[in-house]
Amino acid sequence: MKQGLWQCGQCRQWWIYKVQPHTERLNRECLRCGQRVRATIDRRPGRRGRPATVRVEQRPSYTPHSALEHERQARNKHWRRRPAIDEFTRASKLEEWQVGIE
Repeated sequence: MKQGLWQCGQCRQWWIYKVQPHTERLNRECLRCGQRVRATIDRRPGRRGRPATVRVEQRPSYTPHSALEHERQARNKHWRRRPAIDEFTRASKLEEWQVGIE
């Protein structure tokens, strides 16, 4: 059995998945926002197969469900704690410098 966590690309909510050992693609619907996620579970370097917005974290088959649930809750709690940015802040004030090239 393959199992682990996947993150919705739209609402960034983490969810648990469990699939058969021969399954190569994850096809789930986010219960929070309804976004359909279709992604390759085992992505190999240099090959395509997973949208950049979707994250899939695979865990060993002997990991208990309670550990997966604890990790999912911790990841979702951490995500909600991030402050929302309402306004743009400039990284520098380059426009205020008077630079002249003669």
